[in-house]
Amino acid sequence: MKAMNKVWVIGDASVDLVPEKQNSYLKCPGGASANVGVCVARLGGECGFIGCLGDDDRRSLPAPGFPG
Repeated sequence: MKAMNKVWVIGDASVDLVPEKQNSYLKCPGGASANVGVCVARLGGECGFIGCLGDDDRRSLPAPGFPG
């Protein structure tokens, strides 16, 4: 059996604002780099993420697939 290498994703993790109702938005974790990392992990790969946290009110939003 061949050993699998770990995939490192470097980039951004952002917050997508999805319209729910009038004047109401659902905050969902997103960003291209973060989405790639989550997809690699869901496909059974070992993945790590390198990025920065901002200093706004969304920095503490929990992201599925990322340790908190």
